[in-house]
Amino acid sequence: MEIFKVVRDQQIGRVLGSALLILAVVLVFYNSLQNEFVYDDHFVVVQNAKVKTLDPLDLLTTEYWSGFKQEGMGTYYRPLTILTFALDYLTWGENPLGFHLTNLLIHAAATVLLFLFLFRLSVPKLAAFAAALLFAIHPVHTEAVANISGRSDLLLAVFALLLLIFHTGGGRRYVLGAACSLFLALLCKESALVLPAVVIFYDVIFLHKKNQSLTSFLKARVRSHHIWLWASVGVYMVLRVIAVGNLLPVSPSPLDNPLVEAPVSHRLMTLPVLVLHYTRLLVFPATLSVDYSFNQIPVVSSILNGEFALGACVMLLFGWTIQKVWRKSPPGAFAAGLIVIPLSLNLNTLLPSGTLLAERYLYLPSVGFCLLVALAFVYCLDRARKPGQLVLIIGISAILLCGSGVRTVLRNRDWRTDETLFKSATMATPNSVRAHLNVAFLLRNKGDIQGAIHHYHRILAIKPDYPIVNYNLAETYKGLKDQETALHYYEQAARHRPGFVEAWTSLGKMYLDLGKELEAESAFEVALNLSPDLAFVHNQIGVIKQRKGEHAAAREAYQKAIDGNYRSPGVFCNLGVAYANEGRHEEALQSYLQALSLRPDLAIAHYHLGNLYREQGKKV
Repeated sequence: MEIFKVVRDQQIGRVLGSALLILAVVLVFYNSLQNEFVYDDHFVVVQNAKVKTLDPLDLLTTEYWSGFKQEGMGTYYRPLTILTFALDYLTWGENPLGFHLTNLLIHAAATVLLFLFLFRLSVPKLAAFAAALLFAIHPVHTEAVANISGRSDLLLAVFALLLLIFHTGGGRRYVLGAACSLFLALLCKESALVLPAVVIFYDVIFLHKKNQSLTSFLKARVRSHHIWLWASVGVYMVLRVIAVGNLLPVSPSPLDNPLVEAPVSHRLMTLPVLVLHYTRLLVFPATLSVDYSFNQIPVVSSILNGEFALGACVMLLFGWTIQKVWRKSPPGAFAAGLIVIPLSLNLNTLLPSGTLLAERYLYLPSVGFCLLVALAFVYCLDRARKPGQLVLIIGISAILLCGSGVRTVLRNRDWRTDETLFKSATMATPNSVRAHLNVAFLLRNKGDIQGAIHHYHRILAIKPDYPIVNYNLAETYKGLKDQETALHYYEQAARHRPGFVEAWTSLGKMYLDLGKELEAESAFEVALNLSPDLAFVHNQIGVIKQRKGEHAAAREAYQKAIDGNYRSPGVFCNLGVAYANEGRHEEALQSYLQALSLRPDLAIAHYHLGNLYREQGKKV
């Protein structure tokens, strides 16, 4: 009877603990349901044709961005993630509340699965609950939960925890369940490729005996369990090659990840700095941002860098801790591995990830961190000798948990709209170029020109050679009728990107407006060398040639513009003038009439046509 009581008590504990954890998730993430579609949601959901068609076979054979393709986006393969968006769209349409609700429920599921997994390990039950509670409310999770397009990280964690739960079971059905969980995790996000390493680490920590050869132990586990996991990976790779055409994502933009263009030595020296920042986000997530792009975290090029030294100390301390707890506390060693292994793909050592650093990358690794904190909490409780010590430990822990929950609630508000999100990023990461670029774009669209100019200048203070921002600033000053300042930034845009056709075209037009015909002609010639089919530029060249009295050259330029399908009535009128100046009156007449057929009220065409008739002695 005693054993039935124990089983019953454990079942009650699991159910009650799960209910409390779900309540905690709802309490801290409820206000995220009020949020709109923000940032990548516009591309991944709102403007994604794949989300609106719900064709599972099509999703399985196409890449992540195929429903909305934009230059610079990587080639990812996440059909299951897109399928969940499609199901949300089928249910809710373009109401963001439903999408946010799904994210909240997936996070709740991940939290409960973590609790159930830890409940099965040789972990104190209080530690299992404390770890899951901290995971439920940790502020660093807001980017994955409050951000609809962060769902891939949520789903990855759910299937990763299912994988571990199945792996801790016995029998063939559990082995197959683990393999299926891994396969589904891979269909959610590429980072699941590290999960077999997590399983192997689990086996070494919990199942390997001291007197057993590690090599023979791993061979036996491969034959009985791991081979099915690798089979899942193989099937995924085949599907990915069919859908995407390659095994690895394309390299991101250097603006998003400056390590793309950095030598391996600089990547390795930047590694401790990234570890330092990730540690800060886990331990003290007071400052959070959606963007850590260039140049919020500068690439390290010297070991004398202060952050490099501090990060190296953190890594050494962490390594020493793992070595100490390896045999004394297998759960503690496994928790450390749960931090390191999932995060390893995003530390930019071998291959650069999509961005230099992102809070969503910590969603799965935070499982290990939460377990370490919970084990430390129970360890301190067990060694409290006096009631006052016990009260102090519990009191401090309660304050920290409440503080984390409040920070999460407040951070959810930052994700309310694009404007609140991007403005919070410029305050949290003031040296991030993309954060200021996003705010400038929003302000310019709202008509706050001076606000946009302020952020454009902030960007150029960080990255003076950014051609797009120089060009946007030039366009903005042009709209303000400040031609000299606009000219300066057009010149900067063309100088920093010699192949920037739009910059050369706009520069030529600005020179022309300022009466600098020689400089205008040179700029237009560069534009035509880059793109010979620019009909508008041919027209502008014709205007310059005509002013210089080179009528034949002007006529040829106008004709090239027309041949390039430049159907402006003005170009036909200009062509007529060129013909008239060459004495070719019949061709001039036909050109003026063509201009008037396109725009009957074109006064200048009527004027030139009248002059032509007068010269020919005709009455109109």
